Amino acid sequence: MIKKLLIIFTSLLIFNNIYSQERKPLYGIISDSLDVINNVHIINIQSNIATATIIDGTFKTFAKVGDTLKITSIQHQTKKYIVKKTSFGFNQLKIYLQPKIYELDEFEIKKHNLNSVLTSDVDKTPINKNHERVKNMVNEIKRMDFSRPIIEKLDFIESNVKPTKVTVDPIQKVLENGLFFGTKQSLSNGKNSKEYWDLRKELKFKKNFPKKLLTELGNSFFYKDLKIPKEKYYHFIEYCNLKEIEELYKKNELLKVIKILQEESISYLKIIKKD
Repeated sequence: MIKKLLIIFTSLLIFNNIYSQERKPLYGIISDSLDVINNVHIINIQSNIATATIIDGTFKTFAKVGDTLKITSIQHQTKKYIVKKTSFGFNQLKIYLQPKIYELDEFEIKKHNLNSVLTSDVDKTPINKNHERVKNMVNEIKRMDFSRPIIEKLDFIESNVKPTKVTVDPIQKVLENGLFFGTKQSLSNGKNSKEYWDLRKELKFKKNFPKKLLTELGNSFFYKDLKIPKEKYYHFIEYCNLKEIEELYKKNELLKVIKILQEESISYLKIIKKD
């Protein structure tokens, strides 16, 4: 009888040890001092299992006690977390990240003739090889009604941020007005033309660019670090587009985009303060 009990006890110990060495589902949520964080990468260093947080900051991975999770985000300091027994349970594992602090190289502000009035300063901005694109954007800014709120409705990215809803076909509008490089003539062949689909792709990128940038850089960067008012976010991105941040983003020059946003936020805040 004693031998049977010893065999059963030994078997239970072996089974428990084997089970504890198997990786189990681990659920967690990642946030900073402001909000949950989307698109944070989590890598299990031991197993090389990788995952990322979704829009609500949650993630699921597989791990066991003693595994090390490497947590990285473009706007936050990298963190390593060692999995414990208490990491598994009914409650989600909560992990907090600290934001990065960017230090820019010293630069010289050259003399200019700007007077901090948006509608007149944009006319004095030097025009580069993309003359027609910049000219069209400047004209759009001049036609804006700054007395009315830019944001009308909420969406899942930010409770106070949503672009104006487009209710007409933007391609048709371009065909009617011929806004870009004589497109009225070149796109007259309709949806079968290459120019039509190239322009449609470009307009889709322009529409989604502010959301993609906010998702990638995070609320903390714009609203805390740059101090941009939430209701002015889309207007600020349009203001910075004069520095061609869209083209830099397409070329994966994200650090240059961040530097431009930081530099332009200073003059932008002065302008809206005067208004």
